[in-house]
Amino acid sequence: MGSYFLTQGQTYFIAASKKLYSGQPYKIHVSLLQDAPGALFMKASVSSNFSTIAVGKRLFMPGSHDLLLLKVHNYVHAEDYELILEGRFENVSRAGAFKHRRPLELEDRSVHILLRLEKPIYRQDELVRFRVILLTPQLTPYRGVVDVHIYNPDGYLQRRYPSLHSIFGVVSVAYQLAPELKFGDWKIKATIGTNAAEVSFPVEEFNQPLFEVNVTLPVSIIDTEEFLHGSVETNFTWGQSTNGELKLHAFVIDPADGEAEAPDWKGEPNEQTTQFVGFFNGTHSFKFAMADLKSVSANGSVDGKTIGIRATVWDHWHNETRVGYSQTRVYNDSLRLVFLGHKPQVFKPGMVFKTQLAVSQQDGSYIKKPSGIELRIEYILESGSSGQTETWPLRAPLDGMIHLEIPTPKGVSQIVLEAMSTGATPHLPLPFDSANVSKTKMVVLRAQSPRAAYIQVSTHTLKFLVGHYGIFNVRASYFLPDIVWIVTSKGLVLLSGYEEVRSLSYTFSIAITPEMAPRAHLVVFNVLPTGEVIADKYTFPVDGISRHKMRMAVNHHKDYYKRTFEVVAKGDPLAFVGFSAIENNLFSQAPGISSLSRSDLLRSLNSLFPDRYGSALHSTTFISSDGFSDRSFYFGSNTYGLDVESTFSHADLLVFTDATLTQIATDYCDPGKNEISCVSGGCYNEEQKCNGLWDCRDGSDEGGCDAMETFYDDVLSFRRTRYNHIDRAYAFACCWTDGNISPEGHLIVQVPMPDRPAHYVISAVSMSETSGLGLLEYELVFDSIKPFHMIVETPDTVHQGEIIGIRCALFNYYHQEVEVLVILSGSPDYMFVEVGPLGWTHSYYATKVGGADIHHSIWMDSQTQTIVYFPIVPSRLGEISVTITAATQIDEYVQNRIINVIPDGVKLKFHTSIPLDLTNKGTILKLMDIQVTENYTVPRQIERLFVANSPKVTVTAAGDVLGPLLRDSIDSITMMDIAHQGGEMSVFSFAMNLYTLDFLRRTNQLTDEIRKHLFAALNSFYQTIGNYQDYYGPFHQFMNETRLENSVWLTAFAVQVLEESRKVLQYSDWDNQFYADPLTTDQSVRWIIQHQTEEGSFYEPWLAPFDRKMSYHTWQPSGWMENRNITLTAHVVICLQEITAFSSGLGALISTSRLSAVKYLERWLDLLYDPYEISIVTYALTIADSAFKDTAFEKLDYLKQHYDAYLFWGKDSIQPPGFVLRNNQPYMLPHIPHKFESTNIAATAYALMVYNLRRSFLSDRIAAWLNTQRLHDTGFSSTQDTYIAVKALMLHSYFANVREATNINITLRYSSSPGAEDTLAIRKDTLSQIQTAEVPNPWGMITAIARGTGYAVLQLNVEYTVDKMRYLLPPPVKAFDIFMDVTYTGKNVSILILRPCARWTLMEESPQSGMALIEVDIPSGYIVFQPDLEDYCGSQPNHLLRYAEFYNGKVTFFLDYLDGGLTCVDVVATRWYPVANMTRFLTVKVFDYYAPERFNTSIYEAVPLYSLSICHVCGSFQCPYCPSYNHAQLIFQFIQWLWLEVLFFFVYATL
Repeated sequence: MGSYFLTQGQTYFIAASKKLYSGQPYKIHVSLLQDAPGALFMKASVSSNFSTIAVGKRLFMPGSHDLLLLKVHNYVHAEDYELILEGRFENVSRAGAFKHRRPLELEDRSVHILLRLEKPIYRQDELVRFRVILLTPQLTPYRGVVDVHIYNPDGYLQRRYPSLHSIFGVVSVAYQLAPELKFGDWKIKATIGTNAAEVSFPVEEFNQPLFEVNVTLPVSIIDTEEFLHGSVETNFTWGQSTNGELKLHAFVIDPADGEAEAPDWKGEPNEQTTQFVGFFNGTHSFKFAMADLKSVSANGSVDGKTIGIRATVWDHWHNETRVGYSQTRVYNDSLRLVFLGHKPQVFKPGMVFKTQLAVSQQDGSYIKKPSGIELRIEYILESGSSGQTETWPLRAPLDGMIHLEIPTPKGVSQIVLEAMSTGATPHLPLPFDSANVSKTKMVVLRAQSPRAAYIQVSTHTLKFLVGHYGIFNVRASYFLPDIVWIVTSKGLVLLSGYEEVRSLSYTFSIAITPEMAPRAHLVVFNVLPTGEVIADKYTFPVDGISRHKMRMAVNHHKDYYKRTFEVVAKGDPLAFVGFSAIENNLFSQAPGISSLSRSDLLRSLNSLFPDRYGSALHSTTFISSDGFSDRSFYFGSNTYGLDVESTFSHADLLVFTDATLTQIATDYCDPGKNEISCVSGGCYNEEQKCNGLWDCRDGSDEGGCDAMETFYDDVLSFRRTRYNHIDRAYAFACCWTDGNISPEGHLIVQVPMPDRPAHYVISAVSMSETSGLGLLEYELVFDSIKPFHMIVETPDTVHQGEIIGIRCALFNYYHQEVEVLVILSGSPDYMFVEVGPLGWTHSYYATKVGGADIHHSIWMDSQTQTIVYFPIVPSRLGEISVTITAATQIDEYVQNRIINVIPDGVKLKFHTSIPLDLTNKGTILKLMDIQVTENYTVPRQIERLFVANSPKVTVTAAGDVLGPLLRDSIDSITMMDIAHQGGEMSVFSFAMNLYTLDFLRRTNQLTDEIRKHLFAALNSFYQTIGNYQDYYGPFHQFMNETRLENSVWLTAFAVQVLEESRKVLQYSDWDNQFYADPLTTDQSVRWIIQHQTEEGSFYEPWLAPFDRKMSYHTWQPSGWMENRNITLTAHVVICLQEITAFSSGLGALISTSRLSAVKYLERWLDLLYDPYEISIVTYALTIADSAFKDTAFEKLDYLKQHYDAYLFWGKDSIQPPGFVLRNNQPYMLPHIPHKFESTNIAATAYALMVYNLRRSFLSDRIAAWLNTQRLHDTGFSSTQDTYIAVKALMLHSYFANVREATNINITLRYSSSPGAEDTLAIRKDTLSQIQTAEVPNPWGMITAIARGTGYAVLQLNVEYTVDKMRYLLPPPVKAFDIFMDVTYTGKNVSILILRPCARWTLMEESPQSGMALIEVDIPSGYIVFQPDLEDYCGSQPNHLLRYAEFYNGKVTFFLDYLDGGLTCVDVVATRWYPVANMTRFLTVKVFDYYAPERFNTSIYEAVPLYSLSICHVCGSFQCPYCPSYNHAQLIFQFIQWLWLEVLFFFVYATL
């Protein structure tokens, strides 16, 4: 690139933009100077190596100053572009005058993107709502599409929304977080071309405790304060305050020592830092003496440190202890002084230098009172010696901004400005270098000009508003004939002009346009007769968001009961308005995430553009402690360029001229040594940048560091993490609403009032087609406090016969006392329990009242709360609805609660599955035995066969070989009723939803509603899968931070399923519904391949396989062969075969690894004897198209077993289903798990896939046997065998294709109900939908008659409960011992300490089990707090325990395995809900998760709970010795006693 010139003198001056924008006109300013020989014809083009994208030509007349426009199209590719200028004067005979070539920087800033969320912090299972605000460079709505991507904390893409169309420049998106996901900082990224914006938001784990502890402290405090004041508040989940003991402990935390994670701070308690409150009633105000805190600090000072307060509250009634904490930062009382702008700055000799000094408290807030500032000005002469020194006394106003105008005498080379605080008086006799004062310093350098000619631009315009004019003044040190000015913004030339001056100063105006926002550069220059160019630049802020005036108000007076309120927005007609509200305590955390204040928006807009040296505005932000009045200031600044060339460069201009541009020489600094040049000479190392020390004498190394901005970001981060987050931090957000202002200029939206009382702050954004972005200029606060409020709480599930205390929390927020009539609505589903005189009642034969409403009247003073308990006993099983009404003089409040009532005792389940093949016959008759007798009693014995009313019998049917499919909530719990907590279970659930979606689409059963449910489940489980993936690729089974053993087996399983999802979800109309990040599997595959041996096998990095089918041993008749990893290698081969798309370089690795593994399996094929090993190896070799696939198939075919018409594979012989003869007719018995149930199912499923791939006619017989092995309607034994079986049956369904002719009616007749008859109809459009019939009298036999054509699966489900060990279902082979120990403690057995112990006993099969689970039933009303369980597991009570979960009324412990040693775990359950007369019989069970046929079940009796009455658990308002006793009755008794005392005194006196 270069230039040539064919003219002499100063003939032209051309300034062009450094940057090129897609779709933006490219402007070039051209001035013909006094020596121009004639008109200039100029051609300009923008080109790359491949094409020319813009060309412009124009003839410029002598003395003209104008713009040349080049049109740039909207689609400019990322290439190296250059600007080519060619000029020719008409009166010059030579071919041309000049030709220039300069590179351009391609920028795609055609749109500004802002992201704002509904609230600043989230927890699991919440809906993340956010808005993408799209602005054109003119700050008007951008109409187009935007791509949105959401990433988890590891950087893996979780969800994408491609091509979202904006409405009025705003896109609203809602993203559902999964109940289980990776916690940390998630990221949302919005992109349009190369324009991008992103925002991070924290997702935290939160589980609702029984009560919460909220510690309140100020964000910051001055170290001269006498006391640190704060408060502690605690509330139960129903709103009532706790009572108990409070212990406060104060800590002084030094950030330099590395802060321990709150609240686990280090420090020894002592009298000065510990306070104890023995009678804590829910609220307490405390104070700590600052002198005491300083005494425990390391250096006797708390300045710059953090004080943490930890509050430990013990509630004596529930015996619960909870901890809360809060932190405050301590600053000294001095002032923070900052010269605004980068360092160093530049002055023009003989002219006034202007700058600003920001004065704030050390915490960044406004100063408390006007303060004295002393400014010292030192003039450094050209000789380097110190010249005149001046001292100016100043006074800082309350807004903290001091505007300085400093004269600059000639002969000065530098000016050193030093400012210090002098307190409240303008003069203070302290040395300037004293450590007791606040100081700041800045160096100002002289601009360089060979002829000492200068011009300076200034302005008196206070605010540059779009649509107004900016007034500028130009002053020169010489007679100024004329000037040329150019306005640039964001790297583009916008305007230019010529002004005739003929004086030493001149004033002119420029129209402020939207394109100039948020800041613009005005460059003014003049060319001397000698050819030297004299220039100055002025950067000024442009307010582009004040054109659209928006107002908003809240009206909650229309609805006196405050069930709803109105939001009224006023602004430009038809403008878009979007608003939301968060609780006021969260508002201080909102900047940059959820709020959109003026300060926040200006900071966001200015951050979109590089803040380079010489191009920035003078800015600062003042911070408020409450977060409501953070305010940013922006001021104009003159050039930082020492010479003319840098002046134009700082304005992003390329200059082409034959005039002279002065440029000073800089010292050479070695880039190889990371050296950077100082502005006034010298070098500094890159590591010295922004280290707080001046390594350049002019402070260049500290320029652009923007310490105040860094400090502000640090304060925001501290605000978000300084206290423990309670429920209100997540739940208190509301009013997410979008709308458009009517043509009349207003929008009225009726919004439901939030249920919970709080004060909210509304944030709003508006977008007008003409005026652009509009903001709410003030904080709009409203409260959701209703006159009266009621919270009703019940346990979700109880047992039959138990007495429940319905908790009703009543709150009177009205300004006067009210009478409340609380009504329990009568229902046949439950009865009210009546307590006798003096609280006399019993547990199992309490007096019950049914049918009628129960009324209870109380008086409540203003601003008080009370609790009322209604005891009820459910009358039937199933779900019952309880209705509570609270009637006051103001209004009536009604709440309903659903309670699930389950039978008493231990549940047993039996399942019968029968395939019905009507493809070659018209009728099939099947007889099934229910296995339940009509009478549950045993003659002449106390015990019973089963619990009365507990049997439940249902018959289900579904079409096709695959059988029934669930439509939503598909996971291991709903399919097989086993625990769902772990990496493999999450992948399994994802796969089942995926297969369901694929099958329903292929069979034309997929509706829009089902599709939405399934895609929501896929996205949710995809997030959950990411929770078990390490950032570098592999997966692990459990989330335990102390031990994360990554698994090759699980990683291969996850990769296989995710790769299948890419094939299944390849339809174009599903692109927006789900997306699996290829990086997820790429990283995983690379990790898997790292665990392949030279022989070709794969191995686990640790020796305990969760699924023993993946054992590293291989079975042979002569014994076990160790470390062969046959099944694991075959499993990985299947995974690698699924991969079809991969990143560059990975394909060769996969091919080589797969080939090596296949050869390894081929070598070991002849030595395999186990049916499961042979089946999985055969399937792997078949899909890999191995040369040994036929050999493997022959070996597999040889091992097949059969009975009746069924074919299957098993480790030993399998007997056909049992029958019982009744009236000489065989009735089928339920399927009882076989000794090797899960292994046989998996082996047969792999075999079925092999036979289908070979198009074998035997496939139907294999599929039929698989369907007989179901233990649940939609599942088999465990997750792994169910996954393989469902996949095999689904593929077989595609091959068999019998669904097209399906039309089946199944008639059901019951021996227990003569004459009763049900019909299950299976049609093509409801093929996989479960058809259900419940047996009215659950005992006897069932006759099923199927007629029609097609294929169906008929299933019988029998369940009932027992209360004796002898009636429990025994395992097929004894494999475990299980023991249980229970400790009852607390008030009236309010605390249970459960200690189950188990061990593995089947040593002849293996020395240890696979992944083992211990399940313990928890009595009704008792809760195990999940964080306590996780803390217990994290403490590693034994080396096998990995995780524990409380779900659905039971605690499940996950262990790596169990061996011959006794392994015990502990769990503490606490009564949260008053439940009496509880069941005596509870279950404890241990089993192998991937071989559930290895189990042992036992019953533990809770007799002390059975004997508790409703008053023992204080579950009724009638119990006189409970805190919730009717206070009116207490007052009445007090009055009675008072009258008796008066009477006694009167009688005594008369005697």
